[in-house]
Amino acid sequence: MAVDNNTKKFVFEHNEWELKFNKSLNNNQISVCLVSNNSETIIPVIPIYGNIAQKISIIKSYRFLNTDLRVKRTIGIYSGAVDNTIKDLASINGIDLTKHIEIIGPQEKIIMVLKVYNSSLVIDNLDSSRNEKIIKKSKRSRTNIVMSMLESLETNGDMNITKIVYACNLNYQYCSSIIEDLIRNKFIEVSENSNSIIKYRLTDLGTKYLKKLRDINDNNL
Repeated sequence: MAVDNNTKKFVFEHNEWELKFNKSLNNNQISVCLVSNNSETIIPVIPIYGNIAQKISIIKSYRFLNTDLRVKRTIGIYSGAVDNTIKDLASINGIDLTKHIEIIGPQEKIIMVLKVYNSSLVIDNLDSSRNEKIIKKSKRSRTNIVMSMLESLETNGDMNITKIVYACNLNYQYCSSIIEDLIRNKFIEVSENSNSIIKYRLTDLGTKYLKKLRDINDNNL
């Protein structure tokens, strides 16, 4: 593996690394990982996309991958722009940011390129007779998603479901399901709103639960 410190481009040799799909690491289902031939080193590859708030949420969701001793680093491939806040947060959580990853074969010929398109990680296979594309999405655990939602409510105050969906990078139906569970467990509640827009707020019990989730994750570091 080589890293260009100027462009932050990562280059892996095909005969030393292998792409593995759907590996489970610390309760996260990682769609794409680079694994060394001796299987002693695993490098999760995660897509980082969306607006600034969405990218921050994604980085927070994967901050515990490096607690697996086989994970020497985590690489986040991002689309669009990243500001200093995202760069600092990624650095704190052990995630190296890059625009794409190159996998090279004999004579340093590029045979694969990993990049992000929309919300998916795309693998361009340049070594075949046609340009095949494999699209994979990384999945977060439900616990990490719940923690992300509670953190968003803690940071932003009252939020409607649309803002929660965008802040936590969720689809509407799944977000609604989690909100129902959180209300049932009295971790969040519907806030009073004169504009007839349903918003949700974090309850005292929800604040305690969020602290518990953080403590559990901190103990795993």
